[in-house]
Amino acid sequence: MEHFEVIKGKTWQAKKFDGGYIVNINNGEKIISSLEDFILSEQIGSAEITGIGATNEAKLGFFDFEKEEFSEQTFSEQMEIASAIGNVSYKNEELYIHMHVTLGRENYSSYAGHLVEATIHGVAEFYVRTNPFKVFKSNEENKNMWVYDFEKTEV
Repeated sequence: MEHFEVIKGKTWQAKKFDGGYIVNINNGEKIISSLEDFILSEQIGSAEITGIGATNEAKLGFFDFEKEEFSEQTFSEQMEIASAIGNVSYKNEELYIHMHVTLGRENYSSYAGHLVEATIHGVAEFYVRTNPFKVFKSNEENKNMWVYDFEKTEV
């Protein structure tokens, strides 16, 4: 059986495998800021992120195309992170994690939207599947939407 080294940050632990990482985020820590710290420490240029877990406070965002506005709302209650999915890229050379989430409530209804940030309350388990290149996003064609810019992408 092959041994995989445990990598530790201040708010997370990870194990690297061929093609990516398994990442745990500590109870009480923030998802996006912890993933940013992890990605920068491992010098990841692009990746796909999936995860599950639990939170007791989450800020979600929603983009209204008609108004061309991004609104945010914070939800403070115990919720299951039923699904978190996103990607890693760079906007103007700055790391950008674009993640969406579905949060299950005690009454089995749910909240869903763009994950701005959430605090772990219990566990958080993520897979980060890396790519062998750095991906950039640009908003040159549409000022309100950042899209992959394959002309800038480094292979």
